[in-house]
Amino acid sequence: MGQLISTNFYKRTLCLFVLISTPVFAELPNSTLIFAQNSLGDTFVCAQRALSTAYKKLGYDVYYRTLPNKRALKESNSGQSDGELLRVAGLEIEYPNLIRVPVPLCSVESVLIGKKTVKADRFEDLKNYSIGITTGFIDQEKLVREYNLKATRAYKNEILIELLLHKRVDLIFLTTDDAHKILNSPDGDQYKIIEGLNRDIYLYHYLHKQHQTLIPLITAQLEQMTKDGEIIMTHRVME
Repeated sequence: MGQLISTNFYKRTLCLFVLISTPVFAELPNSTLIFAQNSLGDTFVCAQRALSTAYKKLGYDVYYRTLPNKRALKESNSGQSDGELLRVAGLEIEYPNLIRVPVPLCSVESVLIGKKTVKADRFEDLKNYSIGITTGFIDQEKLVREYNLKATRAYKNEILIELLLHKRVDLIFLTTDDAHKILNSPDGDQYKIIEGLNRDIYLYHYLHKQHQTLIPLITAQLEQMTKDGEIIMTHRVME
């Protein structure tokens, strides 16, 4: 009888331990997150600090890996990295495994640069011109639809610049710094920045879908940090 009681007690104790401990261990988060960034990532120190602080409050240590632009996106989309430091809105169209955290962390001024023959004071005036835009840029796509513009799409600035220089398009959207590089080139006198038609590009943090349960948590942290003045979105010209 004593042996039977002892055995039953052991079984009940073991079952109780399994019931209590299993969910706890199953829900324990990986305490380290590794985010991919391109070569420009380190220029956005404010965003790195904001994310490191926000994730620290959630119990995570954050590290950043600098990779070539396209490779960074592929690795993040495949889950080899936990997400992206900063990217433009609309990235999820081409990389559906990435989820945007809906709190902008930085903004960059974007301008329209085109041939000197272009005459435009409003976006409505661009209907008679061909414009080059970056694939997946929600703001630029919205302008094309809203004003019924003729658009050619490219996935990176280098291709847009080639389109403009080879006269395949009349205008393109670029960061201010890239636009001035064209103006300061040997053939720069053929081009101009279209005044008054600049746009702000907002940059967001992205997580791989395997971390989708973190989205509301990190969103709340970043929103509170913005409210408290810990995140100030200054215009940062890309170099």
